[in-house]
Amino acid sequence: MVAMGYSAAVAVTACAWGLSSALQGSRRQRPGVCTLRPAPAGSPGASLRVLTLNLAHGRGDRLVQRLVGRGRAQSHLAPIAALLRRQEPHVAAFQEADAQAFWSGRFNHVDYLARATGSAGYTQMRHVEGMGLAYGTALLASCALREERGGTFQPSPPTFAKGWISAVLPWSAVPAGAIRVVSVHLDFSRTSCRRAQVRELVSELRAEALPLVVMGDFNSDLNREAVLNDLMRELGLHTFAPHQPDLWTHPATQRRLDWILASQGLDFARHEVLSETVSDHRAVMAELIPGPSARSGQ
Repeated sequence: MVAMGYSAAVAVTACAWGLSSALQGSRRQRPGVCTLRPAPAGSPGASLRVLTLNLAHGRGDRLVQRLVGRGRAQSHLAPIAALLRRQEPHVAAFQEADAQAFWSGRFNHVDYLARATGSAGYTQMRHVEGMGLAYGTALLASCALREERGGTFQPSPPTFAKGWISAVLPWSAVPAGAIRVVSVHLDFSRTSCRRAQVRELVSELRAEALPLVVMGDFNSDLNREAVLNDLMRELGLHTFAPHQPDLWTHPATQRRLDWILASQGLDFARHEVLSETVSDHRAVMAELIPGPSARSGQ
């Protein structure tokens, strides 16, 4: 029995390893921007409102993925759309955002949210693609997105692929007139994998001349590992109240896994973990303003 159990475990592990590699999305891509309506004239004013949320494949607050039809998936996404309409972020970063996945109604969840909120458009990466699955990270905005690019991290079997997407957003309050916003999702299973993924992300963003806002599900907090500190140090980022204990975003573990990081020249005028239960993660909302150095162009 022990031998059979071990053999079965080996077979399952090998199957998962091969499957995760086979479903790997494009390593680097210009995914394009889907424009739904003309962006309003101008850009965000004195402050920029940003939000990040793991959409959990449209399964609501369930911890385990199961097969749901289009109607059920839309009933889970509708409260997210309502939250977005209330908060009115200029840009929202999503993770576990499905695009035509068999387990969640076979429709594009980001497109659904964009149309339900009257957004100007979105850009989306498929880090996992194949065998009826297509999902990844996305950015949805009320103003025009441009210069979009994204990437899928190196394969991380047996877990499925993760990655990032970024785009330039106009913002006249900063001297550069724009910022680059990033949605990122890191591996949940291993610190070593998250470290490697952060190194990949840093190599992609290190040369960026514009201020950065990096948001997403990092599957990491500042109390257990140095992954976030490494990312902030390498890219000159900071976050709101990094060690405040009551800002957890993942109710099941009561850990702060979802973060909004901003360049040092940007200050947090507001930061809030939203209380609504729309996913197995909480949405994080922030309002950013240029700090003194950013306003002076130094």
